[in-house]
Amino acid sequence: MDNTFPSWVIFLIPIAGILGGVSLAGLGIYAGIRRREFEHRERLAMIEKGVAPPVAAATPESDGVLPTHADVWHGSEDREARLRRGGFILMAIGFGIGFMIWTTSHEPGAAMGVGGFLMILGAAIFLSSYFGRGSGGGTTTTPGASRR
Repeated sequence: MDNTFPSWVIFLIPIAGILGGVSLAGLGIYAGIRRREFEHRERLAMIEKGVAPPVAAATPESDGVLPTHADVWHGSEDREARLRRGGFILMAIGFGIGFMIWTTSHEPGAAMGVGGFLMILGAAIFLSSYFGRGSGGGTTTTPGASRR
């Protein structure tokens, strides 16, 4: 009995991965829509009963504007901290890929080319967090906010 797979079976692995990823993204979008719909219905039911729905806390920095979905998602973490973390992670990935290529192929040129590029890109992102807008710099506007 022959235990080898036909040559076309190897193409099913990436196809299954792509279909799974698209399905997962679609389910995430659908779940978000259902959640927002539930929140909307809950708010309408509270208004119909005469109960004041809770208002999201507006901070002094937001000028009385309710937080957007992106603000809630990222929490109180600022942009600079996300850039520092992302840059550090990219440097670590570059080091890991470079080390893996160097140990498997024993070619330092290829390892420095691929891993070094990712490490330099990560370092640039990491350093850009220190040259950003700072605490008193630019302003961000939220959708629906009145401009002065």
